Formats: sequence, structure tokens, C-alpha cells
Amino acid sequence: MKLVEYRADRNKYFTNFRFNGKRVKQATKYTSKDDYEAAHAFAVNLRYDLERGYANNKLRKRISFKSLLEGYISEKYSKGTARNKKLDETFEDYLKSIETSNRLLEFYKSFKTRDINKIDWKDERGILVRKWKSRGNIPTTVNRKLALLQSILNYGKDQDFCDPVDIKMLPYTRTEKANPKTEEELFTQLYKHLPPHLKDPFEFSWRTGVRQGNLVKLTRHHIIMGGTTLFIKGDEQKGVRDIKQPLSKDMRKLLKRNIDVNSKYVFKGYRGKESLGKFKKAWATAKKKAGITDFRWHDIRHSLGYDMNAKGYTLIDIRDKFGHSDIRMTERYSRTNMETQAREANSRDDDISRFKELAVPPTVPPRKSKSATLTP
Repeated sequence: MKLVEYRADRNKYFTNFRFNGKRVKQATKYTSKDDYEAAHAFAVNLRYDLERGYANNKLRKRISFKSLLEGYISEKYSKGTARNKKLDETFEDYLKSIETSNRLLEFYKSFKTRDINKIDWKDERGILVRKWKSRGNIPTTVNRKLALLQSILNYGKDQDFCDPVDIKMLPYTRTEKANPKTEEELFTQLYKHLPPHLKDPFEFSWRTGVRQGNLVKLTRHHIIMGGTTLFIKGDEQKGVRDIKQPLSKDMRKLLKRNIDVNSKYVFKGYRGKESLGKFKKAWATAKKKAGITDFRWHDIRHSLGYDMNAKGYTLIDIRDKFGHSDIRMTERYSRTNMETQAREANSRDDDISRFKELAVPPTVPPRKSKSATLTP
């Protein structure tokens, strides 16, 4: 039985056999008619690989995306970052209570009980990307969501639930920022155009570096020791490490005018709502009025980290203030700019010149010998 045929118009061998009701025609690397045996062996191995893969798919049990997601969560999010699922709690409610819940819940609603081995992930990836772009998500946000989906599918591959899947990321080139150069200009322009209910939260974030998620959920129970200290448990934020910051006099005054005994949260939302909630639109409007682009609320935290490093605080101080679980996350703030390096190089030149002067003793002129003087 011939499994290959030589095509003179292409000058190479092609496979020619039927598998699972379809004809398999694949080009080989063999271009000479004398290579028939090698091309035939290639076709035999290809058919064997197809049959073996088909058998594995037949023996492999049907795995729904929900089951895959449950296994992924139990492995990745059960180490103190996700609470245990209650017996009477639905899976959707459970997803809302754990980290990256919005993205996981979105994947769950998209695929739910579909068999992961029957999903065309290339087409699904295109559908998801178009949907996210229509919402206004920038390429970096889309890539973060795709990376999470890739992580879930990698877990399925490791557990032999599905075949390897490669989710391609979007190409992205970061553009130059058009923001004011100084931190003073950045703060004053944003503060000027923010709505009244966001001015105090903005100042609080600028002084403490608290993440947006913790800022929205900040309650009076996070203010301890008579209102002098901010305390956020590690399981309430990404870093796992507890945050404990002393508050300045200005911060204590700011909190005092915002805390209401009848309200659960410290900072109220628009028109006196119980919490800040999502303020993406108000933040975007303020940036537009101030003429600022490419600046997120989370960049306030980065700005504080770089400012602390410039003022001489150690990485340990920055780590404890931000609640980082690993010092490597804090090392991003230890980068120096070219101006600082040039200033250090010039000062080093002055030091070396001074050291050389101290190391080499000054030359002393030779003494004149005192000869006896004869008097006439």
C-alpha cells in the first residue's frame, strides 16, 4: 500500500492516506524520487502518531471547563489567599470571593460545562480579544487576561486533562509618557480636576501607597491604636504580608472627617453612596481635564516607592510599607537614573583625586649643606 506520492510540480513527496474519514496530504522534506523509502517511513510514523493521539483522546474522559477551573483554584488559590467554599455556596459566588475573581468568573461564564478538548482555543481567543478591546481594555490588560487563561490550560496539560495549548499574546510597544515631569505638577493638576468625593482618597493613596482595592474596602476597623495606625491583614491584599503604617497628623485629620459611625466604609462614593465602588469614569475625566495620559491609579503607589528610595529609605522600609511578600518586588524602586549616576561619578572623581594627594607625599627640596665660612 502506497502511503506517499511524488508530485513533479512541487518536486517533493507528499503523504497520501486516509485517517478517520479524511485524506491526509502533508509535504515531506524529501525532494528526490530515490528517497521513496525515507518518505514512506515518514508517512508510517505520521499515521502511527495520529492513531496514537486519536486513541488517547478516545480514552481521555470528558473534562468540563468548570472541573478544570475547580482543580486550578484548589492548587493555586488554596494557600491562604482564598477562603474555603461553603456547602450551600454556588460556584459563581465562590469565584467572586477569591483573587482575580472578575477574570476567572468571566472565563467560567464563557465556557462553563463545555468539554475543554472540543473547544477551538484559537477561535475563542479571537472572540475574547475582540470583546475586551470593545470594552476599551489596553493591550497590557488583554495580555494579563490571556496569561491567566494560559495558566489554567497549562494546569490541564500537566494533569493530562487536555493537549498543550498555546495562547498567543498581543504585540505591544510602550509609548513615551506625556505626563508632567515633576511629581508636584502631577499631583496638583490631578487634585485640581478630581471630583470632591475622590480628593481625600487620592491624597490618602498618595501618602500611604494603599492599593485601589484596599482603598475602596477600607473600614474604620483598619484604623487601630486610637486612629494613629493603619493595619491591613495580609490575606486582605496581594502581598500576604501585613501592612502596619503609622499615620501622620494630616492623615488622622483626613480620616476623622471621613469616618462615619453609621457607614461601614471610610470613604463614601458619589453623592453619598456607602462606598467608592468603581470610579474609572471619574478618574478618566479628571486625567483628560488635566491633560495627563498613561497614568493609572496604581501608579500613585509606584510614585511613592520611587520617592521613598530617592529620599534615602531602605528597601526594607519600602517593603514593609507596601506589604510586599518578596523583596524582589521592591527592588524595582532601587533603579537610579542617568543624572544620579553622573553625579555619583563626578563625586567619585573628586574623592579619588583627594586620596591620591594623601597617598603621595609632597616633594621636599633638598637641604643646602652648611659649609664653614672663613673670615679674612
